[in-house]
This record gives sequence, structure tokens and C-alpha cells, in this order.
Amino acid sequence: MRLVRCMVVVAAMVCGAVGVAPQAQAGFYEFTPCRSGSSSTGGLTTEASWSGVNFTVVNTCSSNSTIKLRTHQYWNASEWATMEYKLFPGMRFTRTEYWLDSFAEEAITISPSGSGFVSGLGLSAKISCAIWGCNSLNSWVSFRDVSATIEDYTAPEYAGGSGTMFNPGTVSGTRTVKVEGADGQSGVRRLFVLVNLQPYGGFTEACTTNSSVMSPCPQLSSNTFNLNTTSAQFRQGETNYISLCVSDYHVTGTANTTCDNRQVYVNN
Repeated sequence: MRLVRCMVVVAAMVCGAVGVAPQAQAGFYEFTPCRSGSSSTGGLTTEASWSGVNFTVVNTCSSNSTIKLRTHQYWNASEWATMEYKLFPGMRFTRTEYWLDSFAEEAITISPSGSGFVSGLGLSAKISCAIWGCNSLNSWVSFRDVSATIEDYTAPEYAGGSGTMFNPGTVSGTRTVKVEGADGQSGVRRLFVLVNLQPYGGFTEACTTNSSVMSPCPQLSSNTFNLNTTSAQFRQGETNYISLCVSDYHVTGTANTTCDNRQVYVNN
């Protein structure tokens, strides 16, 4: 048997193309970190101008949905610290809403400045010292009641496929197919197999429903399917087209999907 890979294009099968066929769409889901009843900060990251900058992060998520970045002791000129919700490459915020509260002493500057409801695509705050010495224990900036929409616009990666379905020669009886997928954004939600463009089987990951998590599903997933070649999806005495597919997570919009497309000759 000569193994040929094909490309699925809408409802037609075009043979001769080699490799996987990603279908980058856009999936959306809500991100609400640091909410009452939970101590999770939702993957908040901090950074400073150097390791000796004195600051603390105060987590009061469970009581009032607030995370605070506060100065601590003496700062030199141009020293700074930031806190940020930083998404993985291939994702973006399409909506962010939160309350920004702050208080600055001496020559401490805070950006964004002020307080109140803020809406925008970014989600970061910075405290910095504008003079040679800032001796401040009480300057701070905080996020409160964060609510955002994340868009995952990057197709997952087909990470491998194997099994007795692809052994040399004519295929018959029940054969195995192992599908492996990877996704570095929202994670792998579903692995599935198409036979001649018809659904044969699928495996859905038990992704978290916790909206404080940036990646609700695992970044790696695999599953082995048993395919009975006498089933209605297969055509006897002909070449059959097998698609091994991986989809990522979405709540609204369309999941990104990548398929590895192959053909085998079936005769029972």
C-alpha cells in the first residue's frame, strides 16, 4: 500500500497535497481572574527593573476580588515594577474591563494613573521612581473585578498519528489509530477522526470550567481510536480517506482545527 496524504478543503478531498491542513478560525472565551471565593490570581506575572527592587504583591482575591502591587522600602531613580496578565503568543484580549485603584507618595509615578473603571485591550500596571531616592512604603496600584474576553486565533498542532490502520497493504477488520495534538494557547479540547469526511469517533478533554485560567484545556493530548473498516463510513474495494484532527478550546466563535489527512485501501 502506498500511503498518500490529502488535504481536506471544505467538502471536497484534494489528493496530492502533503502535510497537515490547519484551519485557523477564532475561538473566544471569558477570563475572570481573582474573583471572590477563590485565591487564584489567574496567572498574573510580575517584573522589575532588577532583582533588588523592593515590592510586594498583596492577594485579596478571595475577599474582594483585588490584587495589589505595593512599594516596599527605598527605591532608587528609574527603578520600577510591573504586574501584568500576559497572554501566550497567538492569543489576544478583545475586551478587558476592570477597576484600577492607586495611591502614590513622594516622586512615585503610577501608570495608568488615577482610579476607576478602565476598559481596553491591555492589562498591566507599573510603579516607578522618578527621582534619586523614593522612600515609600505605601504607594500601590491594584486591579479589581477583572473581566476579559480572550481570542485564540492560532490553529493547534497535529503532533503525530500512528496505529495499525496505516500498516502496509490492504486494510481490513478493526484497526487502531492514535491521534496526538498540541496547543500552546487555549489548549487541546477535542481529538477526532473523519472517514471519507464523515465523523467516526471523537475524544473530548475534561477542560476546566474555572474562568480564572488562561488555558482551560491541556496543552498536550492523545487518544487511540478503534476503527471498524466494515462500518458504514468505509467504502469497500476503494481508496478511503482518513483525517486525524485536533481542535482547541472555544465557547463562542469557531474552534481552530488542524487535520492530518491520509488515504488507505480497504477491502473486507
